[in-house]
Amino acid sequence: MLTATDNLAGPIDRIQPYMTLGAGMYFMASWMEIGMYTYNNSTTHFGLMPGLELKFRMDRKSSLDVQVDYNAAFDSGTNLAGGDDNSYSWIGLKVGFTYGR
Repeated sequence: MLTATDNLAGPIDRIQPYMTLGAGMYFMASWMEIGMYTYNNSTTHFGLMPGLELKFRMDRKSSLDVQVDYNAAFDSGTNLAGGDDNSYSWIGLKVGFTYGR
């Protein structure tokens, strides 16, 4: 569960850039199956999600939104193999359509 905020980073025009920042908790579950045995591990991590969003205005009431964000869930506990490093990171892409207002 993340809490995020958007801040307008440029002029209000046909293309509006936004900077985003999210912070919160990530719940990660991992498992490995070997034959009839299953090994699993679940941990909770604190993480950050900085990102950039572009809003392409199509007319007064509609826009196409594209957001790219980097998710970083920091080290917490042990990984599936029992090691110390179980941090996670990935890049997310979101595309959406807005109508109204």
